[in-house]
Amino acid sequence: MENSMKVLGRHIRALRKSRGLKAKDIAERANLTPTYISRVENGRVDGVSVEVIMRIAQAMSVPTAALFKDDEIVEELIKHAELMKKFFKEEGKKDK
Repeated sequence: MENSMKVLGRHIRALRKSRGLKAKDIAERANLTPTYISRVENGRVDGVSVEVIMRIAQAMSVPTAALFKDDEIVEELIKHAELMKKFFKEEGKKDK
């Protein structure tokens, strides 16, 4: 299975190019750096926050869901969310 961040990055790049935009354009609109956009597009980030994904989508004037057209990404993100939920639930038990 391909890394979900690489797949997400590929989708972002394809959408950006299809709209005739440069990474610099997206970076300025999303209040991010062009270097960060490049790292996201190349799958060289460990994770991207929901807020950043929403800002990138908004910068390209596409619905956020357009960045997740691949079911594999959605499944991977759901697994990640479930693990995080379990982790924080366990951490909450330790604090008591």
